[in-house]
Amino acid sequence: MNPIFIRSITLSGTWQKLAATRTVLTAAITTASTNSQSAQFRVDGGPTVLWPASVSATLIGVDLSRIEVKGTSPDSVLVTGGISRRVIKLPPPPGGNGNGSGAFFGMGF
Repeated sequence: MNPIFIRSITLSGTWQKLAATRTVLTAAITTASTNSQSAQFRVDGGPTVLWPASVSATLIGVDLSRIEVKGTSPDSVLVTGGISRRVIKLPPPPGGNGNGSGAFFGMGF
């Protein structure tokens, strides 16, 4: 089963991570149409990028825990996402290590 991620964030003057722990997936990030000011985003503590109200972007294969947001309360940001690929396990190669571990590979739809 593919995990689904949904989080609504009420902005404040403090940086908030989009996910508390490492969460790698494809995500849509949308600033609310009712936001009074641009939301501020940054990655790994880097430069700030401003997103005005009603802006949406789809990010593919990102770790949401590396992205932070802040702004003016009660403005908000919605983050929705999931894994956009199937993962299959292949059997170990003949003459392999003998523990049957195999390998995992991602496959696009």
